Amino acid sequence: MATARRGVPDDVDRYWRNDLDDAFYSVLPEVAGPADALAWAYQGLAAVTRVLDPVTRRDFGTATFVADSLLAVGRREVPPLLDLALPGVAADVEAALRARAAGFDAATVRAHVRTYLVRAMQAGEVELARRVAALGSGVSGYAVSIPESPTRMPDVVPLFPFVEDLEEVHTVRRGRNPLERALADRAAAASRTLDAGADPDGGEGCEDDADPGRPPRPLAARANDDGELAVGHVEEVEIGDPVGDLDRLIGLAPVKQQVTRLLAEARAEVMRRRVGMPDTGRSRHLLFVGNPGTAKTTVARIVARIYAQQGLLSRGQLVEVSRADLVGEYIGQTAPRVRAVLERALGGVLFIDEAYSLVPRDSHRDFGHEAVATLLKGMEDLREDLVVVAAGYPEEMRRFVDANPGLASRFPTTVEFADYDDDALWAIFRLVATEAGFTLAWGVEQAVRALLPRVRPRRFGNGRFVRNVFEEATALQAVRVVALTDPSADVVRTLLPQDLPAGGAVKESVQPSAGLYL
Repeated sequence: MATARRGVPDDVDRYWRNDLDDAFYSVLPEVAGPADALAWAYQGLAAVTRVLDPVTRRDFGTATFVADSLLAVGRREVPPLLDLALPGVAADVEAALRARAAGFDAATVRAHVRTYLVRAMQAGEVELARRVAALGSGVSGYAVSIPESPTRMPDVVPLFPFVEDLEEVHTVRRGRNPLERALADRAAAASRTLDAGADPDGGEGCEDDADPGRPPRPLAARANDDGELAVGHVEEVEIGDPVGDLDRLIGLAPVKQQVTRLLAEARAEVMRRRVGMPDTGRSRHLLFVGNPGTAKTTVARIVARIYAQQGLLSRGQLVEVSRADLVGEYIGQTAPRVRAVLERALGGVLFIDEAYSLVPRDSHRDFGHEAVATLLKGMEDLREDLVVVAAGYPEEMRRFVDANPGLASRFPTTVEFADYDDDALWAIFRLVATEAGFTLAWGVEQAVRALLPRVRPRRFGNGRFVRNVFEEATALQAVRVVALTDPSADVVRTLLPQDLPAGGAVKESVQPSAGLYL
């Protein structure tokens, strides 16, 4: 009788595990046994994270997560039945175990998972975030317990913080800081200043390399009277097709080759993460050297979008600053300005125009040295979600790198922007004119080419020079057509050779213009 009593539960257990249809096990996988339950949870987690990875711009890495779960409980080997439960996955888990065992930190894994979940919730994917938490708990629990049912849960899924974060994301903010109302008028004035200096084309495809000595332009990040820097809202960036935009740029063949290599490195880094390889720690910060008007800012904006597309940057925006935005006038102003700019650029690319001006030749007591020191710390601390591009003239940028021992190691890659040749400058003129709605008469090309200096000045303006030629031509054309009686639409649209300025009449502008290649 005792034997019969023991046998009945065994028979029931076999029935539950073997004799029900697949639809039942799809809802209650636990009754089929630990291996089936692990497979079910892993399949679901992989499916959900494939949807959420683009939303969060993070790679969850399901196989790596299994390895982290094992490491969190001190396991250094793949359980024997894991390959049975997860065919084809065990090899990836084993590779991740080997790569991540040294220096493993469960707290870092929890922080990664928590950030992933919060990003998903902020994107409106609360239900999928909840499923990641639930399925992740199942995967980690069964992975460390197989062939038995879970008896302990690795501390890699932040379940209690998940509830807190969910509440925080959906909590309406209460209370208003009285400074908001008190400083509203000053904020409005600052906004008007910003609008006055904004790029009317929205900044896309606009190159704006400053001439030495020109006054700083207003930016969204600008110091107030107390030396504190207000960080403006950075709008979401439409990633689009950055590689296609790069290919469509005129000239710049060596630059395109280097950016293509950066793209290959970015893709390889993502692939290595997925198989559990450790982070190489390679710095992605860049030096862009070249004369004005050679599309340095345009390319920096494309690089930001490329890195965001690959998931190495969370947003992909470009924040452009110069010395005036980083260096304060008084003691205690500089470091807060730099930190505020770094915060605004986090998730994208910080483009420092005329970076060499941070370390002037004539003064070791200049606040620019403090700005560089603060910048270096931020570049290291935030390197996983920030790329800094320092730009300027070649000789001055060499001096900039030599001014601080930490700069050379932080900027391992230099991209050189050569001056445009005559064919490229004519192509830029034709593009600018066409996009402005003009038709170019026969002879305009020869007139434009005649204005290009045979020997380029040391700091030739390139695209900016061409833009100035175009703007002068449209001004002269305006004088011509308004003197006509009832000119036709074709006449109004057409630029003639005589509309081009005389040689020597084109001046290099000290103020930035809006448009391509400037």
